[in-house]
Amino acid sequence: LLEALSHLRLDLDGYEVIIAGEGEPDYVETLKKAAISLGLSEVVIFVGGVYGAEKVSLLQSADFFVLPTYSENFGIVVAESLACGTPVITTDGTPWKELEDYACGWYIPVGANALKKTLREAISVTEETIERMGRNGRRLVQTKYTDKSVALRFFEKYTFLLSSNRK
Repeated sequence: LLEALSHLRLDLDGYEVIIAGEGEPDYVETLKKAAISLGLSEVVIFVGGVYGAEKVSLLQSADFFVLPTYSENFGIVVAESLACGTPVITTDGTPWKELEDYACGWYIPVGANALKKTLREAISVTEETIERMGRNGRRLVQTKYTDKSVALRFFEKYTFLLSSNRK
């Protein structure tokens, strides 16, 4: 992310890139130093762990949520972001190809070049597009990831299995 952002410094006027979450203190310090050395200290803000209502507020106020990862088994924060109406940019190291199907984000190859290109595209979309993508993301979560929708799919699957076994 920092490498991609370093190529977009001039395009990021008016943006704040908030990096939230916890990590090994030495690693976080390395990231902070990298942000400074890449000339991003005016843009990138490290806020540490954010929880509860503060996390929801942060996600709701963001234009985009970015998770550039090599691997993630689900990425609950992606679902949380979508539920908050925030479009997501993540990599094919996650199982979130649905972002494309629901037009609620970008699903990109791992790497700084793909992320740079996508960030440039994302910051150029209109406010209306961001809002539409946010609505689409909420629809995805409501359709597939609420407790009710998950329970219904389990019920349908097990009902099918039970009826198939009776034959």
